[in-house]
Amino acid sequence: MNKIKILFILILFSQFSFSQSRIIYGSVFDDTGYPLPGANIVIEGTKTYTQTDFDGCFSIKVNSDQFLVFTYMGFISQRLSASKNDIDVILQTDHSVKNDCIIPSLPVKKEKFRGAITRISAEEIKQQ
Repeated sequence: MNKIKILFILILFSQFSFSQSRIIYGSVFDDTGYPLPGANIVIEGTKTYTQTDFDGCFSIKVNSDQFLVFTYMGFISQRLSASKNDIDVILQTDHSVKNDCIIPSLPVKKEKFRGAITRISAEEIKQQ
């Protein structure tokens, strides 16, 4: 009977050691050393994520066998193992999207124009 109890306890503790989740702390910087506020950190294969604060710092609860994906607009994303307790990430600039521009759509409000309109021809400009 004692052998069964010991075996059960060993199996129970081995399960805890494999699926041990912990909180990882870290920072995200760009390639010049400045912090990246609002960078996204996602646990790969899940919907769990967090964002960095104003100083580029983050914390996230993760298992040691999972991977973290770091993304930020205009930078190349990175995938790192969650095996360490502290992670400092340096994201490299993605030069292929440097000239892209994102314009958010705003609602158009049609109103009656209230202002002054004047037409000037090229001849009037030449005369001055």
